[in-house]
Amino acid sequence: MKKFFGVAFLLLISCAEKVTQESLALLNGYWEIKEVRFPDGQTKEYEINPTVDYYFLRETTGYKKKVKPRMDGTFTITADSEEFEIHSSKEEFWISYSNNLSSREEQLIEISNNIMVLKDKDGLSYRYSRYNPDKTH
Repeated sequence: MKKFFGVAFLLLISCAEKVTQESLALLNGYWEIKEVRFPDGQTKEYEINPTVDYYFLRETTGYKKKVKPRMDGTFTITADSEEFEIHSSKEEFWISYSNNLSSREEQLIEISNNIMVLKDKDGLSYRYSRYNPDKTH
């Protein structure tokens, strides 16, 4: 049974669209966390989120900002903001965040119009969906 799930997982990964330089533009916009998958296979799902991540990318630099959706369709902008750079290594794309206190990287595993998956160096995978205010409340 473990072999079956291993093969099914490999097939699922191979079906995912490969991240390309051209697809990086899809990062721009509002993204809502849906799931975190831990290295041991456990998951934590997020049904409702008080904040949404806004990504802005121009060429290879940008920022990520937390925003709070409001009932009227606008956003309250929080003070949380992280600048980042995107770099590639062996056909993989990495988002590198750094500030005066820390630095970290996340690999961009998948990106499409509606789905984004990031994975950090500790093996945690973060699955996002494009924010859609009509589906969150």
